[in-house]
Amino acid sequence: MSVADPNPLLRPEVYSFRTSSTTVEAAAKRRTAGQWFRQIIYNSAYDVVTGYKMRSVEPVLSISKNLAVSPIVLFDTLVNKTNDSPWAGGAGLTWLCTSISGEQKTELVGTEVVTYWEVTASFSYRSGGWELYVKDIGLNERVQLPNGAFEKRRCKVFDEDGNKVAATIAQPLNADGTQRFTNVVDEKSYTIYEYADFSAYFTGPS
Repeated sequence: MSVADPNPLLRPEVYSFRTSSTTVEAAAKRRTAGQWFRQIIYNSAYDVVTGYKMRSVEPVLSISKNLAVSPIVLFDTLVNKTNDSPWAGGAGLTWLCTSISGEQKTELVGTEVVTYWEVTASFSYRSGGWELYVKDIGLNERVQLPNGAFEKRRCKVFDEDGNKVAATIAQPLNADGTQRFTNVVDEKSYTIYEYADFSAYFTGPS
């Protein structure tokens, strides 16, 4: 179908592209075997350094398409959700639908009046996905008792005299919640956005 198709509901999608800049928590980058990986930032004493920000420049894809139904029906389906499978050149969970807008229009096609919605949806891209990364550190650890139950206990550090005292800053934790007595800090990742099948509503550029 061409852009000039007389029936507005048969016209193809129209794409536009731009970039957007936002501020995110700073993370170092480490290149291994030709790929870049996130790396937690430490000081010389291997304390985790937090509070620093970095600029993230993200591609934004906008798709305009004519629909017979109001874009309101797409809001709960797509907005604030990521793609569940590869779409528009990106892997699954890399595109986030950030907005949908629409304007109702009417055209005369032959002798028939066609009412439709000119809809525009915007999608932001992150190659690393939209997961939330949390440093696995805490003031408390999870300790198993002799009876098999678990309880939280304050992490311990050494004072100037070599005595164990309650930690006043968060300490590294193992995957089981116990205190880790090394300088290595892991990250836990969480999926914070639901996902949807974008291709069921927008073809997207190839």
